[in-house]
Amino acid sequence: MGRRRLALLIATGLALSGLLPAGIATAAETDQDGFTFGAVGDNGADGPRDPGDSTSRTLRLIGENRPAFVQSLGDLAYDASAAAGVHDGGDWCAWTRAQIAQAGDGVAVPYIIAAGNHEAQDAKAGFAIEDYTRDPACADPFASRTSFPTDAATDAAKDSFYDYPAEHPLLRVISIGPGLTYVHGGLRDYSRGSALYRWVERAILDAQADGEWVVLTHHVPYLNAGTSHGSEMSNGYYTPTAPQFGDIFDLAVTTRVDLILNGHEHDYQRSKQLRLSDACPVITHDQYVPACVSAADGSPAAPYRRGEGPVQVIVGTGGHGPTAVDDADGDRPYMLVADAGADNCGYASFTVTAAALTGTFENACDGTLTDTFTIASDTSTPSPAEPTASPPSSAAADAPFPLAAVLGTAAGGLVLLAVVATILVVRRRRR
Repeated sequence: MGRRRLALLIATGLALSGLLPAGIATAAETDQDGFTFGAVGDNGADGPRDPGDSTSRTLRLIGENRPAFVQSLGDLAYDASAAAGVHDGGDWCAWTRAQIAQAGDGVAVPYIIAAGNHEAQDAKAGFAIEDYTRDPACADPFASRTSFPTDAATDAAKDSFYDYPAEHPLLRVISIGPGLTYVHGGLRDYSRGSALYRWVERAILDAQADGEWVVLTHHVPYLNAGTSHGSEMSNGYYTPTAPQFGDIFDLAVTTRVDLILNGHEHDYQRSKQLRLSDACPVITHDQYVPACVSAADGSPAAPYRRGEGPVQVIVGTGGHGPTAVDDADGDRPYMLVADAGADNCGYASFTVTAAALTGTFENACDGTLTDTFTIASDTSTPSPAEPTASPPSSAAADAPFPLAAVLGTAAGGLVLLAVVATILVVRRRRR
């Protein structure tokens, strides 16, 4: 049984346990199995700085698992790699798709490229994002339904969004590039009130009004506890553009998107659920405030709640030059999971239904990193356009003890445990 089916069973168990409303469980059934997509950044191409064959191992695992599509989080090939026969952006796209198809019995998984700093201001000759997008091997697989702030010729792999599936979509992925200076177009303006800022805001609110899950992706993370890039917003490379990152991050938290996905740091990090209130009017990098996070940890017992704030995930584990975690970094307390990239490579897999969005780190290398979390739908959460600023009243503490609800939750929890136990037994017998 694949991890995709396991994630769906976990979502079903959550619904049965009472952690999801009964109406949402029914909605999940009407959506059949939903779908799974992947996300990963910082790939490389099995070149000198890519340990072993970690890039191709990640791509082959994608081919074996066959997600509906993969969203890049930037930093694709970096530069020429004689080992892989990759000498420009077009070569990298052809090589990447061939690795996936070879492991998937010839089935091609749509791979949606996006720019990182190594396709922008740090690009080597032949590896600027414009070199990728003008090559047919790098064509946008969702071009017929991808939306751009201006036009496709300018914005392919820079700023765009798409909905999935095409009919009755459950998900909108918004891919942007704050902090990146392109060969054509230069540094874009994402500051509060700018044209791009308003475009992102509209894309978020329209998708939420249609009931879609919303994922915002950009290469450079605002919160980052990594040793290589963790201080860049405070006293490093991105300090001049940090206010723009802050504006976009604040927009994501204020509108309560579901996920923020980044690359750049070559490790894996998952945050607590981020939220604003009177005690936390704004979240600032390198300044941890306990009031800025919820108590949920994403586990079956305490899933993140849809509509209560985003979860940020850094997936810079595509294969290139792993980096470590700085436990003294000011952003480290925001992260529930922060694992050094050494001996870990792979991608993040996300299973999407109307009832839940479940994320899993799919490890393609020999490291021990594992991670699974769930964001559960809840029809009782407030409208994204009207953030809750005040803490709950003390009336809730005086309410009668809900014995029936507790018993129902316990019974549902037993169902969930039984499902997981059955899966483990089946797997063991198949070995």
